[in-house]
Amino acid sequence: LGLSLDGDEITHNMIRGNRDAFANLRETLRMLETQSFRKKLSVGINITFSKRNELIPWQEYQAVFRDWNLDFLSANLVRSHRSGFYMEVNSGKYFDLMNNINKYNKV
Repeated sequence: LGLSLDGDEITHNMIRGNRDAFANLRETLRMLETQSFRKKLSVGINITFSKRNELIPWQEYQAVFRDWNLDFLSANLVRSHRSGFYMEVNSGKYFDLMNNINKYNKV
């Protein structure tokens, strides 16, 4: 089960257009931890990488999920927006993020 994360709390809430989006994500993770099926379920975070959060350093992501009981991290690249216009992203920063995710998953 992959849950989407757009960055730190402020960025995540701004991108989601919901001031409670980050808190809801945390609550979902807490709820999953209490379920008997959790040991059979792989739970992770999918970092949604876009122009709107490409400047967030890896260390900030780590600070966000450091205490979360995650089985994996992944990322997807978003290069468009609901409005339909194309947004160029920094591919170097995306590849840096992917390299850090790969290191995290190997630990």
